[in-house]
This record gives sequence, structure tokens and C-alpha cells, in this order.
Amino acid sequence: MFFWLVILVGSLKFSYQEVYLASCEIRYDIRHYFNHTCEEVYQLQPVCNRTLQVAYSNFPPYAFEDKDGKVQGFIPEYFKRVFIDTCCLGCGKINYLPQKTHKKKIDDQFIGKEADIVVPVQNYIKGEYYLGMRYANILELDEIEYIGVLEPPDPGRKKTILLRSLFETWPLVLMLIFMAFGAGSLVWVLDNRSSGTQFPSTWVGLFEGVWFAYVSMTTLGYGDTIPQAWAARLFSAVWIFVGVTFFGMYLGTITSVMTTNLQTKSEFEINGQPIGVLSWTTAPIQNVVHNHAIPKEYETVEELIEAFKMGKIHGIALDKWMSEHFLPEIKKAVPKAKIQKHSIPLDSGIGFITHYEDIFKMKQLFHRQNVDNMKKLWFDIALGFNGGTSNITTMTSWEAEQLNAAVKDEEIDVLFTTEHISFPLCLISMAVLTLVCIGINIYINRGLDGLSAPSAGFGMQERPHVQNTPRLSKWNTKAIYTTSSESGHELHELYDMDDR
Repeated sequence: MFFWLVILVGSLKFSYQEVYLASCEIRYDIRHYFNHTCEEVYQLQPVCNRTLQVAYSNFPPYAFEDKDGKVQGFIPEYFKRVFIDTCCLGCGKINYLPQKTHKKKIDDQFIGKEADIVVPVQNYIKGEYYLGMRYANILELDEIEYIGVLEPPDPGRKKTILLRSLFETWPLVLMLIFMAFGAGSLVWVLDNRSSGTQFPSTWVGLFEGVWFAYVSMTTLGYGDTIPQAWAARLFSAVWIFVGVTFFGMYLGTITSVMTTNLQTKSEFEINGQPIGVLSWTTAPIQNVVHNHAIPKEYETVEELIEAFKMGKIHGIALDKWMSEHFLPEIKKAVPKAKIQKHSIPLDSGIGFITHYEDIFKMKQLFHRQNVDNMKKLWFDIALGFNGGTSNITTMTSWEAEQLNAAVKDEEIDVLFTTEHISFPLCLISMAVLTLVCIGINIYINRGLDGLSAPSAGFGMQERPHVQNTPRLSKWNTKAIYTTSSESGHELHELYDMDDR
């Protein structure tokens, strides 16, 4: 019984090795649990028994030669973790041929089949062929970034912004005017029957009340008009709190509008402009054409940066990873350069091409078995590439800038704007209050001529009246007193003349 059990376990083990190892359908997260000799691996996966020759171009961060002459980058790290560490369980070998230009390596591969793998190649993410050779996509491109210099705004733009800011706050201005009329008319009604003459019962008194409400609201407080009646003073105390609050709201709003408008950046225009791209990067070229710009192709990044520095191109279009990698170098050449615009590519990716079907199937089967592991795989690749710090899961500088802009552009409350019910409600209520106060004043005074000729029969103090008063010089007039008698309007004038 024990003998047959050993035979069964051995056959299952061999079957498991034959199915998964031979097809490279090995889970990336459990690759360390496979314990096999290299002879077993070579027998089940013949690709691992030979040294894979890789032709590459110097295009960081995908593939490049470091100071020590070692080939580094996302793609070499991907090959190590997928082909050598996982599919071959550490038994495979890769040799990188001397670097060539993109056109040279493609021509050599197309004619002589010099290398087993050619990297990096940009193609449609679901494409399986490239110039008759097998194409395997390993990294999807999700953004194309435009690097350029934003032109300084027109000096007259600030004046335009100031005027536009004033016009944008017109609802609050109109509300403050109506509120000043409403409060001023109420102060006028409450105070014009007092012994003082600050707010007479004529139209002049109405505008004196509006002036008092406006001065109190703006916290100026000139003191030229002061209510005398206690009812008017009590309302004035309440009005000061209300008016100052609304006036402060207006100042804050106009300040916020002006600040927002001044900080609004001009758009980086690329329509009809020459944009530099790398000749082998199909995604940026397609995106530039899609945005109605003119692509200018260059073979190397150095040529691209030099053209940008000399002003031959308006900007540079690169995919997100290359843009973030070369941005410091671009800023050294053009200090004011920064990522100005981004766009979504048309289903493009980075991968490799090969003539060998077994290499192509090895990659395809690995990806099929590790769909949920690809994010972890690229995190480890970035971690190893950056020496312990990963930028795969962090935002790019453009993304961080756009996030801040989105926070600033967050929708604000529409209270006291034309879209809110508070705006017409405030205007209507203040207009009604003003008209009611005018009507009350007319009713109380019972004047035939309205506010211009108030009656004295309701205890309202008449304004002084002088008839046939000789014109006196200020040098010989001491005082003029006017009194009113019950029997009639008898005028008594007292003159204190200088004796000369």
C-alpha cells in the first residue's frame, strides 16, 4: 500500500511540474515554493536552457546603461523577475547586446534575426504582431504629458480681472444697496419725530437715513448724523451688527474672486504648434496629431531637449514615465519648463518583439495566470529600480498639481447669489420696507403735498421760517432766534449789532 502511495504522489508531482512549469503558468507570489534543480527546469522548459540575447535602445526608464555598464530599467527588471526568477526558477540567463538606435535594432532584427528579444517597442496594447514579428505588451501607457513653458500673461490682464471681479459680485452689491435703503428708511421713520433735526420729515431726511445706514455698515462712522430717539438707536445697534456682517461678506467675496482669477493660469496651447516627439514612440505621435499639433520627430532624447532649448519646438510630448524621468534634465536646459498638459493615449503600451513563439507564449501564459499580481509585480520592479523607493503608486507632479487645482475649484455655496432664493427675497423685502416707511411717514404727517409739506398738528416740529429778514454780515450778527406763538406765527428777531 505504501509503495503505491509513493508512486501516486510521484506521478502527481511530475504532472504538476509538467503542466505549470513547462507553460510558465506559475503564480508570481508563490514562486519561492518551487524547489527544482536546473536540470529539471531545462527538461520541462527548454527556453531556460539557453541564454536569451536582447537588443535594446537607450531609453530610460525602460532600458538604459548605467555608469557601471550594466543594463537597468523597468524592462530588464521585468525580464529578471518574470523570465529568470519565475518561469525559469532562477536558472535562466539573459545577455544584453550593445545598444543601438531604435531604427538600427529593428532593421537588424527584421533582416538577420540577430536577437531573441528586442526592447523597448511601443505598439497597440492588444496587438500581437509588429513588422511580422510577435509583439508582447508588458506595460500599458495611461498618460501622455506635454512639457513646455507657459507664456507670461498680458500686463493689461490684471485690470481686466479687477473689473471682471467687480462685475461678478454685483448681486451682493445690489443687496447691500437695498439693505441700506431699508434700514435707513426705518431709522428715518423712528427718529424724525424726536426733538432733534438729524432726520427731518422731508425727502432730505430719508436720504440722511440711507447715508447713516451706509456709513454704519461700512464701519466708517463719520458721526455727522446721529439718531436721537431711543427706538432709532436700538434699531441702529442691531443694524450695525447686521450691516457689518453683510459688508464683510462682500469684501471677502470680492477678495476671493480676485485671488481666484489672478491665480488662474493661462492655457498651454498646442493647436498648430510644433511638438517634439521621439521617432519610435507611436503613442505621443498619435496624441499630438489628435490634439491638432504638428509632431517633430527626433531620434534621441538629447536631440529633443536641444531642439526645445533652441526654440525649434513649442514643447515636448512623452509618456508619463519618460516625462517624469527626463523632467529634471529638461529643466536644466530650460529652467521654466514644466508639465503643462496631459492627455490620454489611444490604447498604447510598451513591450518587446521576438521571432520565437515559445518566448511569446511564455509571457502570455504568465500574464494570464497573474492578472491580479501585475500591480504587485510592477511595485517590486519600481522598488528595485529606484533603490528602495517606489514612484509607481505615487502621483506624478502633474497629477498632484491637478489635484490641488480640483480642490480649489470645489463647488461653493450659492447662498446670496442669483441662483439662490435669498437674493430676490432680500431685494423684495428691503424694497417693501422702504415703501412702507415712506407710506408711514406720509400718513403720520398728513401733508397735502406728501413729504414736502408736513403738518404741525401731530406734534411735529416745524422747520424755522424767516420772512423779510435783512441780509446781515457775519461780522455784525450774533444770533437769530425764532419762536412761534399760539395766536399766530409772530416772528421775533434779535440782533446784536456792533456799535461803531
